[in-house]
Amino acid sequence: MYNNYLQFTASSEDSGSYSCGVRDHENLSFPAVTLSVRYPPKSTSVSFSPSGEIVEGGSVTLTCSSNANPPVQRYTWFKNSTAITSWRGSGQSYTIKDIKPSDSGEYYYAPKRTSVSVSSSGEIVEGDSVTLTCNSNASPPVQRYTWFKKNDTGVWQTGSGHSLNFSNFRSWNSGQYYCEAENKHGVHNSTALSITTKGGQTEVILTAVGITVCVLLVLLAVLLWMRKSNFRSKSKEDTGNTEQDKE
Repeated sequence: MYNNYLQFTASSEDSGSYSCGVRDHENLSFPAVTLSVRYPPKSTSVSFSPSGEIVEGGSVTLTCSSNANPPVQRYTWFKNSTAITSWRGSGQSYTIKDIKPSDSGEYYYAPKRTSVSVSSSGEIVEGDSVTLTCNSNASPPVQRYTWFKKNDTGVWQTGSGHSLNFSNFRSWNSGQYYCEAENKHGVHNSTALSITTKGGQTEVILTAVGITVCVLLVLLAVLLWMRKSNFRSKSKEDTGNTEQDKE
């Protein structure tokens, strides 16, 4: 008889199919067993449609999303921290028709539709003042913004706050920037926005010109030295010939 044990503290990520095998004189395998880890609702968020401004007389549908095992069996909606007791407030979706001013209130959800905008609409050149702004839809409003920059070498945090400002943008500031918006219900990242400048090409050209000028100056110095050396040699030779003529 073969006996072995796999013991661990189960979490929701451990759900799945498990099997084992034994290698002895022959290969033995055993049927797989399915492990289903039960856990309460988590990562709960609210979305609504249609998006945009809601006017009196219109309608809006709120949808609650949550991760749970077994799946959520009952949803309860709250308005301004008070439970909505009507049948409309007990399902995964809550639709408000013929909206009235009294329907206004706080309906909570994590940041979403997060994006980055740049102050400069045209081409960025070195020395420009550039401002990146993080935009996100959240309720309650975003409490913290974090900025990240990434390129081929990795990703690192480069700032915080609603905006990221460059008073004198340089070529080494070029890269891909994205922001992270966070409130107490969750976080959401924007897609990366590529920011480049023509300054990089200008520096390459100036560097190439500088190197060319240096090489030409060195060659000119060598030529002047060789010419001076030849002149000295010729002067000595002429002086020697003159002395011979005098003798």
